[in-house]
Amino acid sequence: MKLITLSLLLSITYQKHVDFSLHREPIKKANNHPIVLSTEQDVVDKAIESMEQSINFYTDIYIGSGRQRFKAILDTNISPIIVALTDCDQCVNNTQFAYLNSSTAGFFDPLRGQTYLPRDDYYPTYTQSTYQGSYLTDDVCLSENVCAKNYSIFGIVEGPAITDADGVLGLRPGPGPIDNSSFMEHLVEQGVIGSSMFGLYVSPDVTKSVSSESKIRFGGIDQDLKDDKLFSDDVSYFSLIQLDTWHLRLYSATFGGKSIFNGLASTVEFNPSTPFIAVTPSHFEQIAKTVQSEETGMKCYNNQACVRMGDCKVYEGVKVTFKIGDSDAEGAQEFEIDARNLMVSSKDLDSMAFKIGDYEEYCVLGIIGTVPESSKKYVMGNLFLSNFYTLFDADHQRIGFSIKLTEKPILTKSLFIWFGIAAGVLLVLIIGIKVWKRKKESDLQKKLDSMAELL
Repeated sequence: MKLITLSLLLSITYQKHVDFSLHREPIKKANNHPIVLSTEQDVVDKAIESMEQSINFYTDIYIGSGRQRFKAILDTNISPIIVALTDCDQCVNNTQFAYLNSSTAGFFDPLRGQTYLPRDDYYPTYTQSTYQGSYLTDDVCLSENVCAKNYSIFGIVEGPAITDADGVLGLRPGPGPIDNSSFMEHLVEQGVIGSSMFGLYVSPDVTKSVSSESKIRFGGIDQDLKDDKLFSDDVSYFSLIQLDTWHLRLYSATFGGKSIFNGLASTVEFNPSTPFIAVTPSHFEQIAKTVQSEETGMKCYNNQACVRMGDCKVYEGVKVTFKIGDSDAEGAQEFEIDARNLMVSSKDLDSMAFKIGDYEEYCVLGIIGTVPESSKKYVMGNLFLSNFYTLFDADHQRIGFSIKLTEKPILTKSLFIWFGIAAGVLLVLIIGIKVWKRKKESDLQKKLDSMAELL
């Protein structure tokens, strides 16, 4: 682990960059009469679905010569862009890519290494679902002029629709099925940004109705976040444990001082495509043993999710820790988070409009057990990432964390600058007045002296 000050890092890495906002689009309440759930599985399914709908963040991407707009999730575990094609009958709720209308689109066969017609179908897996579709290349843009030319796209023609989004923007650091370079490397090669790096700020306020202050910078570190004192000056960097993956190592975890770790060092992935901290069922079983209690009323269901009937205030001040590092265990660092930051109250989110028995308010733990056992990893989603400014540095194969400051100072750097200017102007005025007064006094004295001589 390397500790670098943000000021030094900014001076070293200040290069060409582009900024984009992330937005959240929660599902509104359908009516004033929430559904009453009865079975445990209903509770689990509805709680997870509601959080996914409400806490996922998106960015707009534009594909093809016509710059067709898509609402895309950011996913750091895949390389290509994923969207539905107009051929997909099951994707009617998604924006579908009209590839025939794009003069820059072309099908590409990863096995043959060439463009081809007619298209061949492939069957990749994404989020545990198998899709049928074809690979294409086309311009993928973040705005009218910020584009990765001829970048790889997987077009869905059959399979489950992508929930609550039109597509996926893959940000894995390694090469994709078609390209020898990642999305960021494409932007570097085309002179759009100066380095294969992006900084991610996920706003901790998940209750904002339509948008948030969340944003992503491609090509460097966001100076404004540093100026506003949202995060500490120090960045803790860890080398990736696997080449071209945003993976580190998790060595331990605690909840309220008690271990929620099963004792086996695990891979940990940092991915804004999910709102949760997602773990395997075996890891979740250990978490459930520690978290659920009669005292707090937290109950865990089917090795998947934990829900407390009532508000989340009982967890304020309870500390959760994650000891994270790279392959060198001695350099691992313990990160501490308030447990309330990993909880979501039903009153926070419009989409969580259902009752559990007689309870109209409930609290959901943002740790779920949905990762396949074979993966043996933790996935740190937005509820974790909102506690840090996270730097994904592909050039140096590392991830950095700048810890969020507990209290944002009232005076930001920009305000200090304005106060400084105002103070300077005031000082100049004071000095000017004093000089003017002295000159007046001097002139008056000269006149008096002259009159005295005449007399």
